[in-house]
This record gives sequence, structure tokens and C-alpha cells, in this order.
Amino acid sequence: YNADLAIFVDFFKPRIASSLPDIDESLLFGNALILRELSNKFLAALKERLQHNVCMETISDIIIEHVKKFEPYVAYCRNQNRQGKYLAELRSEQTNSTLIRQLEASAEAKMLPFDSYLLLPMQRMTRLPLLVSAVKGRLDDDSPYKESTKEALDAVQSLVLRCNEGARLLEKMEELENAMKFHKNIKQIDR
Repeated sequence: YNADLAIFVDFFKPRIASSLPDIDESLLFGNALILRELSNKFLAALKERLQHNVCMETISDIIIEHVKKFEPYVAYCRNQNRQGKYLAELRSEQTNSTLIRQLEASAEAKMLPFDSYLLLPMQRMTRLPLLVSAVKGRLDDDSPYKESTKEALDAVQSLVLRCNEGARLLEKMEELENAMKFHKNIKQIDR
């Protein structure tokens, strides 16, 4: 995930921004730089635990500590629908579409579509509960880490719920905005 997020931030972002100066960079890339920083800190904490003990007894405390700081993921996921629409709009212009296809075809981008990089943070959030649940399922019933692992699972599930709710809320707001525009146009026709 961190390597792919680096491709998104370090490969796509500067090339698209410099080649298409009129784009709304904040809409297309959101807070991906912040997400990379959070993810790198999370990974560093996990690696540090692994260095101290190859047979890690628990990572729940690390998950709980870091999930508290993952609120920027909610903001990113909330914006995902707009990102997709904006990318489609960019692709509708030949120059933009050609550039994006060239970047996607490069070895640095692993020949993956740009869309797949846009989805990385949301995919990360939806996978975390699955991973924590798998860890919880492997614990013995009398494990001293059972409760903290349940707490970690609850924390990541709550985060995913907020990500999903944020995305749905923005989608509903856009629908309402479109309905209001439509209603305004009907009034103008009636006059």
C-alpha cells in the first residue's frame, strides 16, 4: 500500500500537475500527502514492534493509537465520488486523456490505471477490519490480547463506517444540489 501510495503522490501528482496546470489538484489528489505520512508512521510503528519481537504478540495497541489519527482518511473517502467525476471530466479532453494514458502505461505506474491509485485509501480502510478480524480469530479464547484486539476491531470498523457515511453524505448533497438546479431551471422555463 505504501509503495503504491508513493506512486500516486510522487509519480502521478507532479507529472499531472506540471503538465495540466489548470487542474484542481486538491480535488484530484485530495489529502494524499497527509495519508502517506500517516501510513508511513503506522508502518514504522509496526516494523519497530517486529524488530523487538519477530513473533509479535499483539499489534492492537498500535492500531488503536494510529486509527485515532486516521480522520484524514474520512475526508479523502468523502471526496472520492467527486474525484471520480473530475477524472472522467479530465479524460474527456484529448490532451488530458493522452497524458494520463501515457503515465498509466509507464513502468513506474506498474501499467495500472490511475483510477486504481485514486481508490487506494478507501481500499486500505476497508481491508483493515478484515485484517484485525483475522488476527482476533487466531487468538485463543483465554488470550490476554482478546479484549484489546476487539477494541482495535471496533475502532477500525468505526473508521470505515465514517468513511462510508462521508462518501454517502456527499453523494446525497450532490444529488440535492442537482435537483435544486433542475428545479431552478424549470421555474425559469415557466416564466
